[in-house]
Order: sequence, then C-alpha cells, then structure tokens
Amino acid sequence: MSKSYCVIKATSGEFFGKVRAFFSACAKRNEKPTTRNIYNFLVPTGVPNSATPGSFGVGNIFKYEFMSSDGVLLMVKYHSPDLNARSKHPGCNSGMGWTCQIKVGHSEFLTVNLASGEIGKSVICRQNLAHIPVMYVPVKQEKALRSFSPVIFFVEISPIFLYTFYKK
Repeated sequence: MSKSYCVIKATSGEFFGKVRAFFSACAKRNEKPTTRNIYNFLVPTGVPNSATPGSFGVGNIFKYEFMSSDGVLLMVKYHSPDLNARSKHPGCNSGMGWTCQIKVGHSEFLTVNLASGEIGKSVICRQNLAHIPVMYVPVKQEKALRSFSPVIFFVEISPIFLYTFYKK
C-alpha cells in the first residue's frame, strides 16, 4: 500500500527554520500559538487534512503530511484535549488542552519551549514535550492569510521505499 504526499518547494532545513521563526515570534510577543496561526504559517497551501476522527471526533483533529524538496517527510498535527491521556497521565499537555505536534523526518518530533521559542527534538511521539500547548482558533480558508509556499507536485511512496530511505 502506498501513500501520496504533496512535495513542497522548501527543503527540510527551510521548514525547520520556519518552525523556529514562528515559535520565536510567539515567544517574543508572549503569545500562546493558535491553531489558526499554525495552519496559516506552517501548513503549505494545497496540503489536505489527512486526519481520521478516531477518539477525537470530527473537527477536533487536523493532520497535514507533506514532503520537503529534499525528500524528508514533514507533519503538522493539532488536536483537542485527549481524554484518554488526561485520565492516564493527569496534568499532561495532551490531556489539558489543544496541542500541536510537528514531525521532521521519519521519527523526530519537535519540542518547543514556549517561553523562549527554543526548538528541541524528541523521538517519542507520546512524550509530553512533543505535545506543544496551543490555543484553538478556527481556521479561515482565505488564501491571503497563507504564508507558506504552495505544493509543487504530488508523489506516491510505498512503505518499503520509506524503510529503505530512512535506513540509510
């Protein structure tokens, strides 16, 4: 089974720089990132929401997967509070409110210090720091608000290719 990805003009390094600039600007303004700003600033135009409702329900989880021009898989995901996480891990970011996860590569999730805007990396998607607290603001689909380069083409990738690609 293969999966289609949008390929964007930016390299993975340029995307990482865009993430760093976004969270640094939020920290300088002492503002909590919003889902609308994350969508408008970090999700390229033309990338569809690939999330399935699951335990969150329709309209409560958004997942955007795409590939950089240098072949690195990228993902931006945000979701409503996870009630299962809240009951299993009281006080965790994911259970306390809306959170965002950003993945660069096969398994690296970014962590963000919201006070300073500093970016780190984690390989564990369920780690508390990989769930960045955000404020939910509904997204307006107006093109004028979008700041990221559009998709340049789509590519289909098989799981075997991904395993081979990341094994190198």
